[in-house]
Amino acid sequence: MINKYNKEDIVNLSNSELERLAILTEECGEVQQIIGKILRHGYESYSPYDESKTTNRELLEKELGDIKWISELMMKNGEILIIIFFIIMKNRNLNHKDDWATPKDFYNKLNEEFNFNFDPCPYQHDITKWNGLEIDWKERNFINPPYSRKLKESFILKAIEESKKGKLCIMLLPVSTSTKIFHNHILLNKKEIRFVEKRLKFSGTNTKGEYVTNKPGMHDSMIVIFDGQDIKESLN
Repeated sequence: MINKYNKEDIVNLSNSELERLAILTEECGEVQQIIGKILRHGYESYSPYDESKTTNRELLEKELGDIKWISELMMKNGEILIIIFFIIMKNRNLNHKDDWATPKDFYNKLNEEFNFNFDPCPYQHDITKWNGLEIDWKERNFINPPYSRKLKESFILKAIEESKKGKLCIMLLPVSTSTKIFHNHILLNKKEIRFVEKRLKFSGTNTKGEYVTNKPGMHDSMIVIFDGQDIKESLN
């Protein structure tokens, strides 16, 4: 199978192929994180922040099902299966980081507009001191959450909850408009969505342990505005 594909096959990918490979890479990363939790805490443990008490075993089964689905879709479309093998092997022994700093220029422009006074998930924050998912936020919040799905969705739901208390919550999120969280929560509660024209480059530690300042996101970015000021004014 390896001899079947040449360099041009690998380089000249369509947008749909690239998108599916990005999804597959993300799902493989999710599986790696869950396996790490299983090794530390066991199959039947669950996050104390998860009201549904979904166990690590159930999370693993779901993520493996997602990988099976996207893999079958790619095989059905006759896409490059050797890249799937490459991605899985490449990610097997890497230390994936879920903590990336917002580009300073991009943040400063938003701050000029919204005058933030709180960040519930700052870069390299020690959550043993306080956890942004467990505390009350302030009046004008900027949120660039971890992009692993469970934490990202938890911060989205928390931002919606805080906005309903009359607070402003500005979220920097990857564009993913086909998800349930987007349709069932973001669209129903947002005041505004702004799609970022170019892919942002984040700062943080890469899989080799090196600090980099030009790490492009796997997805395009969007700014989601949850503005509870309208609710607060109507109550007054």
